[in-house]
Amino acid sequence: MTKISIIVLIVLLFFPLVSASGQLQTNQVADRGWFANPTPGNIWFFGERGEWTISTQGGYQLDQEWDWPEFAPNQWVTTNVGNYGYGCLDMEFDANLQGEVTAITSLTPLYLEDCLSSPALRGIAEKLE
Repeated sequence: MTKISIIVLIVLLFFPLVSASGQLQTNQVADRGWFANPTPGNIWFFGERGEWTISTQGGYQLDQEWDWPEFAPNQWVTTNVGNYGYGCLDMEFDANLQGEVTAITSLTPLYLEDCLSSPALRGIAEKLE
């Protein structure tokens, strides 16, 4: 490959990641998974299609007001003092290529069994304990 071919290849691979405004592109995602809040300021979504960061203490923070999902007591597993833990939900959101949630469209709490019945999610629940 010539230098010009390599440069063209690099531009073609990375240019689509940035929109005309210079913002990183986001992808719309609809997924079922574990909404995990193990400690203050730390929130992740571990779905069947991947894992995404909603918030980390001292790090990335979703820059959007959003309503906390209302889990019934039998839909939430407490793993730390207070109400820290995890629950199963369907989530619709936008995420950037770094795996950060950039917007939340909807959060629908589900029964724990809805996630435990998924082989992809069952193993994740064991790690969240």
